Amino acid sequence: VQQLFHTLTAAGIAKTTRNTIRGILSALFKCAKKWRYMETPNPTQDIDIGGGPRRVRPCKVPTLEAVQQLMGACEGDVPLLIESLYTTGMRISEAAGLIVSDLNFGQGFMSISRRNCRGDIGNTKSDAGTRDLAMGSILEALFTHVSGKSLTDPVFTYQGQPIVDNTILANYLTPRMKRLGIKFPGFGWHTFRRLHLSLMNRGGLTLFDLRRQAGHADVRTTQRYIVDD
Repeated sequence: VQQLFHTLTAAGIAKTTRNTIRGILSALFKCAKKWRYMETPNPTQDIDIGGGPRRVRPCKVPTLEAVQQLMGACEGDVPLLIESLYTTGMRISEAAGLIVSDLNFGQGFMSISRRNCRGDIGNTKSDAGTRDLAMGSILEALFTHVSGKSLTDPVFTYQGQPIVDNTILANYLTPRMKRLGIKFPGFGWHTFRRLHLSLMNRGGLTLFDLRRQAGHADVRTTQRYIVDD
């Protein structure tokens, strides 16, 4: 697989195209593992797709006031979902994969052990993604929110259905961001995660603490999330 990407790079194939090819191959190998056609790790996991020009979007986060404005403009599970993302730093796919039994109200933490990415339910993005996160200030709100649900029910839904992040972002959140005047390029679900890590960084957590909180396998990934004052 690595030789394939060396060949594509030498042939002048654009980096974005190579990245797309890696994504397709990763999905194929993932299915092969799921169907027990292979037992080895996904060979695309640590692949170097080669260099090339890449547009880097500025690392930007909204203010807490702007996020709270957005929450106030939303209904249903969405406000608490947003608050949970910027309070814990979990991925949107991890939030979508949470079920009630993952919430330990006695000890005050949630167990992140799966993700639901647009209906594809599976393990977290990496081993580092399996972790416990403190509920902190959202504990009481979560407790009230899941009261009456069964242990296997999803914590968050949208109009009674499982979370499909790209649909909610495009059709629900983004129009509200624009109406409030808080929309900027790149403002999406990951922005709440970036906001959490930036706030924790300003609060004095070390980079390695932040990596564990985020569930990143590589500390360099965490560095790209942090916005300094």
